[in-house]
Amino acid sequence: MADNRCALYIVLDTYSYDVKIGISKDPNRRLKEIANHYNVGKVQLIEVTWFLQREQAVYFERQFHKRYQGKHSPARGGREWFSLSEEDIRGFLEWMHHSSEQRAYKARTVSTTIRRANKDIWIERTVAFADVAFRSFFTCILPIIGLLVFQHPVGLFIPSIIAGGVAAVRVNRNKYISKTYGQDGLPISPELPVSALREMNLWHEEELIIRDFQLNSESEMPKRLKPLK
Repeated sequence: MADNRCALYIVLDTYSYDVKIGISKDPNRRLKEIANHYNVGKVQLIEVTWFLQREQAVYFERQFHKRYQGKHSPARGGREWFSLSEEDIRGFLEWMHHSSEQRAYKARTVSTTIRRANKDIWIERTVAFADVAFRSFFTCILPIIGLLVFQHPVGLFIPSIIAGGVAAVRVNRNKYISKTYGQDGLPISPELPVSALREMNLWHEEELIIRDFQLNSESEMPKRLKPLK
């Protein structure tokens, strides 16, 4: 999926208290450009609201430029600077927060703990034992310590075997499982840009917990949930 995200931002010039309303894919980098290219003192990024599509950000940028066109501040340079009242700024920020909440993808994650099958536990313990035992043996440190302690060639292997045994015992018999569902009640698609939505503060997730050990396997997780309105 192409990354076409874009942010609508509001920047404050702390010298004149004028604000700039614009869009950018990288608001923090844009802040540095603003400080260098306009007639301003120290500038501060007040707030951003993200859109998945640049066209959406452009639309709302134009709408607010029209709304505040009677309060344009040419002294700062450019057409995106405005002399707004505290009430204007507060209203703009409230809209940004409300807009983000309305557009946020609402997900629900169902989670629980199940008891693992004995076969799976045995396999994982075997893998854990072999992995730790071999790695600790070939580091040479534990074998040397074992040789010094036991004063016998078998001592080369005893510490690594103990380390592998400890790793095997530590394998948990229980397994935490979870499944995330979208607004339509179906499991989310792998193509959904969840990480991007989180970064943009457009991901709202609710956790629904099934009491531990009520399910026997992951296949018993709900196939779907009731869709959100």
